[in-house]
Amino acid sequence: MLQDYGPGTEVRRPAFRSKSNKLVGHILPGDLVLAGRYRLGTSMRVEGAGYSGGVDGFYPMDELQWLIEDFANEHKHVFFESLLISGTTQRWLDFAKKYPGQVTFGVLTTPPEVCIQRILARNGGRPIDEHNLRVFHRAVQRSGKKLGAAGERMIWFDTADAYPRTVDAFLRAGWDPTRGN
Repeated sequence: MLQDYGPGTEVRRPAFRSKSNKLVGHILPGDLVLAGRYRLGTSMRVEGAGYSGGVDGFYPMDELQWLIEDFANEHKHVFFESLLISGTTQRWLDFAKKYPGQVTFGVLTTPPEVCIQRILARNGGRPIDEHNLRVFHRAVQRSGKKLGAAGERMIWFDTADAYPRTVDAFLRAGWDPTRGN
């Protein structure tokens, strides 16, 4: 995804109740932090290619928030994607208030049927819990509506345009990928 804009510098920290250093992000040119476990050099823009580790596996939630706040305090731009926000909307509304004008929430509008087809294509057709996916999809949509109703900046997008809309949001916020850190 955004890793297409440079090699990045890995950020490893002892985090998430671990004694060893874990990959928690990459710093890209222009002082953009891509938080999460990603394999750089691959692209999510190509169907079936790349790897998106994101921050969904980062628990407990307090440690995830501390990590994101550390990045936000140290760097001008921070990107993290997580479905976890849908279960902790108030926490992230409070976070946005700490960083006024700096936070934009993005919510996928991709229909659940398309999500299911894409997951099955990626995992080789192994069965998934479609009911659970649909329940989670509704929770994400409710969370997005709640964030929008609270006056937060929002981007609603489908997976078909997620990449260019995400890059565009950072460019409009002043990110310059041609500038070193």
